[in-house]
This record gives sequence, structure tokens and C-alpha cells, in this order.
Amino acid sequence: MGRSFQGGLTLLELIVVLAIIAIIATIAVPSFLNIRDKSLIGTTEANLVIIRKALTNYMVDNPVNHFPAGSMDYSGLRSLIPFANLPDHESSAKILTGSFNYDSDGNTYSFTARSANNYNQHFTATPTGIVRD
Repeated sequence: MGRSFQGGLTLLELIVVLAIIAIIATIAVPSFLNIRDKSLIGTTEANLVIIRKALTNYMVDNPVNHFPAGSMDYSGLRSLIPFANLPDHESSAKILTGSFNYDSDGNTYSFTARSANNYNQHFTATPTGIVRD
């Protein structure tokens, strides 16, 4: 009757709990990084869709129905279609800096870009659509 019970964790119980937390973290962290990459790819693609729509509007508003002719980088194209409200820089648009390239003869265009994610997902866009490579 003289002994009192003191609650607490033994060293073994503490190690088991830490092992369970480590296993959960091992499973959760790669999933989180994969979700982050998919989010960056989605943002890049959404910005490229905005550029395609802006180029279509540019062509429709142009008296001779032509796309902007020539080769341009992101900032050059952004200044040509300010109504598109694109982010100021490629990195803000989740495009890998220096990877955006627009080329057009006026009748059609093609532009390429890489997403600023771990895999640098490559996109090619034309008036007919966007293709992920």
C-alpha cells in the first residue's frame, strides 16, 4: 500500500512513437513535394493559356488579322499584350527564367517555355493548343 504509481513514458515507448512519426514523414514529404510540382506546372500552363487568349484577341483586333510577328522573350511579348495582365517576370508566372521564346511569321506562332518546377516541364504552344513535352 505504500507505493504510489507515477505515470510516464519509457524510453522504448518514446522510440516507438518517434519511429512512427518518421515513417509518416517519409510518406508525407514526397507527396507534398509532388503536389507542389503539380501546382507549379498548373500555374505555368494557366499563364500560357492566358497568353494564347491574348494573342487571339490581338489577332482579332489587328486590322489585317495577324499575330505579332518576330521573335520575343517574355518581357517583350508581355509589353505587346498589356491587357493580358500577366505577371511582371517569368519567375512570377512560374516560368523558368530565360526559357520563354515566342516566334511568329504573323500568320501563325509558336512559343515554348519551361515550368519552374523540379522537372522543368516543357511546353509548346501554337494557335491550336498547348502541348506538354
